Amino acid sequence: MKRFASKELSGALKLIFTILFIQTLVFVFKTDSAEDKTVVNTEVKTTAGTKADRAETAQKSEVPKRDPILQPEIITKKRAARESGAGAPKLFSFDPNSVSAQELVMMGMTQKQAEVFVNYRDRGGVFRSREDFAKVYSVSDSFYEKVKEYIVIENIQTHKSEKKLIIELNEADSADLLQLRGIGPYYASKIIKYRERLGGFVMAEQLKEISGIDSVRFEMFANNIMVDTSKVQKRDIANSGYPALASNPYIGSYLARSIVRYAESNPGQSITIAELLVKNIIRRELYNILNLYFR
Repeated sequence: MKRFASKELSGALKLIFTILFIQTLVFVFKTDSAEDKTVVNTEVKTTAGTKADRAETAQKSEVPKRDPILQPEIITKKRAARESGAGAPKLFSFDPNSVSAQELVMMGMTQKQAEVFVNYRDRGGVFRSREDFAKVYSVSDSFYEKVKEYIVIENIQTHKSEKKLIIELNEADSADLLQLRGIGPYYASKIIKYRERLGGFVMAEQLKEISGIDSVRFEMFANNIMVDTSKVQKRDIANSGYPALASNPYIGSYLARSIVRYAESNPGQSITIAELLVKNIIRRELYNILNLYFR
């Protein structure tokens, strides 16, 4: 009985070990299979993600990039620039008696120059030849040389036999001055009053010192005026008196008082413009002007 029990025990132990071994193999096999599946699934997902990314990237790369030059907004701005005359100048035939400011800008003028030109024409300026166009001060020499072959004067005949109007400013009355382009009764009166305050004109450009007669208006009649300086009679500054001195545009009330006080402090002496310069009562620039009117 003991031997049989020993054999049975030995067989039972072998059976138990066999079962444990088999279970261990089954467990190990299942674990390896699960890990393999996990790895496979991860690789599949990764591969799928990579393919999706590649597809999306490919799809994006297939979308054509828009050229900035072809953007509608840029085209609109360029078109507006061309219409406003910006960019390279464009030359074409034109009549200075009717050309617009925008057309002048298209040919290369600045907006300010074009406006000055049109303003001059609107105030009475008439162009009978190409040279008349060049005389407007807002027309530069370089611009005139560039466009002169495109100037076409229409509906205006040049009368070469017509006598040119010339007005001498120191003897002209209101009726004479009214013959000048751009000068009406208002400005004719101001010119005569200013001439009286000065004692006469020594140069035509002094008209631009009158309020309202700017360079544009002056250019309208500059070729029709002259100045005879012999009509200006020099006066004695010491005997001119305060009212006459103060009314002079170049002296004024303050300097007139200084001159009168200096003359009164030196009774019996002959006060001259040169002496006032030496005594620093007037400056060199003013001396150069007053020397034309006073002794």
